[in-house]
Amino acid sequence: MKRRRSPWVMLAALATQGCPATVEDDYELAASGTPSTLPSASCEDAAQNGLETDVDCGGGLCALCQPGRRCKWAGDCDSGVCENATCQAPKCTDFTKNGAETDIDCGGPVCVRCETPKACVASTDCTTEICEGGACRTAECSDKLQNGGETGIDCGGSDCPPCATSAACSVANDCESDVCSNGVCVPATCSDAVTNGAETDADCGGPDCPLCADGKACLLLADCSSGICAGTCQPPTCSDLVLNGSESDVDCGGANCPGCSHGDACRTNSDCSNNDCQNGTCSSSGSG
Repeated sequence: MKRRRSPWVMLAALATQGCPATVEDDYELAASGTPSTLPSASCEDAAQNGLETDVDCGGGLCALCQPGRRCKWAGDCDSGVCENATCQAPKCTDFTKNGAETDIDCGGPVCVRCETPKACVASTDCTTEICEGGACRTAECSDKLQNGGETGIDCGGSDCPPCATSAACSVANDCESDVCSNGVCVPATCSDAVTNGAETDADCGGPDCPLCADGKACLLLADCSSGICAGTCQPPTCSDLVLNGSESDVDCGGANCPGCSHGDACRTNSDCSNNDCQNGTCSSSGSG
């Protein structure tokens, strides 16, 4: 192991032997707080002298060296990167905060945006587009900005509520209507092949669309063409207490149910148990 010389012993040896001091000696002296033994140097004399690593820069006393100038360590360089004894230009991959970056290798006009909670100066430095108190802040569904994974302001994406009509979208799930057309959420219709709006099943049910066929989802009797809802629309029967199917009156008449009694509605004689339909009503006696 090389034994470190005392600065005072080194100075004494130099004075006794008449040997000139070197820049390396001066680095050791500067580190110990001992005044330089080299001739007086200036950071503005257009010469490399004193502790400078290049002309009027580096060494800890003068300005930091720009890219392309000589250096001994990162602290000599304005970029903070010294490779092969030369100061390097800032890069977005050098693991150093330099150039116009607001944090290590991110932020500013050249590098990628910073993740939370890295340092920032403006919203454009952050992936979330929220810079508060000098740090990138997490996007929220109530910050009145389109950020994070949102497709519109505080809506869309995997974390926020779906967007209203006319908001931007990427996929159907970004929209309240479940219909994203050309990057925009469009209103629900009764012909878009999607269960949306007030529909109970795709394009049927609810107050605006046609009645649903058997087997389709329903909430109310009024959602079904059969008038029977048990979570799904049920097929008509001759005992469901509803006028449906081909019946001419409740649970009678038509092609499948028994004939109707006196006073029940009918369309043809065959709808009536006595085979007598007069003026749309089963008569009290058969036609014989």
